[in-house]
Amino acid sequence: MKTNEIIGIDVSKLLIDVCIYSKQIVEQFENNKSGFKSMLKWVFKNSSFSKEETMFIFEHTGMYSHLLSVFLTEQKTSFFIASGL
Repeated sequence: MKTNEIIGIDVSKLLIDVCIYSKQIVEQFENNKSGFKSMLKWVFKNSSFSKEETMFIFEHTGMYSHLLSVFLTEQKTSFFIASGL
């Protein structure tokens, strides 16, 4: 798999801020399963790349990022969790 698109996500308790790097556009979603579904729909509507070419990256924030990692795993979407250190 070649990564052509990076999706950066800032995770907080209630919200996630999502940036499509190639387009430099940002949107905010709720930090829950409904928000994650909306995020994926928004990302693939606004990105020129396929799911296989896209990598989601976010910082490990403990319980605030756990649901996101579970959701992306269920969706078989590539992601990387960066250490806060």
